[in-house]
Amino acid sequence: EKNRREEQHSQRVSELCRLLGSLLELGESRQSELASIGLLHDIGKVAIDEQILNKPGTLSSEELAEIRRHPEIGYRILSSVSDMADMAEVVLSHHERWDGTGYPRGLAGEEIPLYSRIILVADAFDAMTSQRAYRAPLSREKVLQELRNNAGTQFDPRVVEKFLSYLESAEDFM
Repeated sequence: EKNRREEQHSQRVSELCRLLGSLLELGESRQSELASIGLLHDIGKVAIDEQILNKPGTLSSEELAEIRRHPEIGYRILSSVSDMADMAEVVLSHHERWDGTGYPRGLAGEEIPLYSRIILVADAFDAMTSQRAYRAPLSREKVLQELRNNAGTQFDPRVVEKFLSYLESAEDFM
């Protein structure tokens, strides 16, 4: 409602989460859960200033710190709703990195909830393949290379392996 670009991003991430759940052979109910969480993964951005969200240039350190609050804000929003505690934990952890250098808690590897690891790949893929205020979409080759290069550091290598196998055989992903 607040930001059409963010709404479209969340819808694409939701679809990618369902696809990744399928590629990882998760059951239909888990794929549906993933799609729902993918839709809500950036809900914390409702509390972030629109000027920061839409800034065309490089963010200042203060602006970056503000953006990095969105997982915790999303966690607080979702944990206040009954039956959404598990979803809140996934949203809190969706910017954690496989190598432990993510935020907000610096979790690593299997410490990061599986759904959060899946959302991270879907979120990054959508960011790389979409027009942004600060850059054009990356080429197909660059997207595949970024996924390969960041498997085992930013991303869960198993999730990336399954996604790359799919993307390399799907000629129309971009």
